[in-house]
Amino acid sequence: MGLLQKLPCLVSLVLFAVLSYSADTAFASVEEVNALLKWKETLWSANRSVTQLKLTNSGLNCTLETFSFSLFPNLAYVDLNTNELSSPIPPQISSLPLVYLDLSANEFSGTIPPEIGHLKNLKTLHLEESQFHSSIPPEMGQMTSLSELALHTNSLSGPIPSSLGNLSNLVSIYLYDNQLSGSIPEEIETTPILGSFAWKTTDSLAPFYLLLET
Repeated sequence: MGLLQKLPCLVSLVLFAVLSYSADTAFASVEEVNALLKWKETLWSANRSVTQLKLTNSGLNCTLETFSFSLFPNLAYVDLNTNELSSPIPPQISSLPLVYLDLSANEFSGTIPPEIGHLKNLKTLHLEESQFHSSIPPEMGQMTSLSELALHTNSLSGPIPSSLGNLSNLVSIYLYDNQLSGSIPEEIETTPILGSFAWKTTDSLAPFYLLLET
């Protein structure tokens, strides 16, 4: 995809983030964003007040590599699921104060960046159905506020990192439809919250389904 093809998508992302800033956190449509592109210069000063970005199932066909994360220091909620976003997730995303991140059902390639472990305030992470491969980064064990983790339906391989046992607030974890190997680490099974739940697995070895339920 050429640069000129990527720019409209990237500008729409930025403009949507600015336009979605309101007292009642109302979201504009993609069409409204494109219609207001000519006013982008006057809106730019609102960037620092943006806290939410939601563009689900919007036909976005670009990458996040040139998205200016530094322009949105207060962005806490990002939901871009069910689009055609491609290329790796840029590590710069870890600079945001995110509590919710959903990039599922896209066309990302490569690995999950280890820098994602820097998102210490993140509570919900959805990266399922997005063509990720390689291993689960051990750095994910640093996201101690995380309560929900969905990595299923990718091409992840290798063992489940024992560092995920550090996620003491974790309530649900979805890892099925991958090529993971080994068993569930003891560190995860004995975490304070997870230990009170029942494990459902299809096999002692991956690929397996991990879902916690009462």
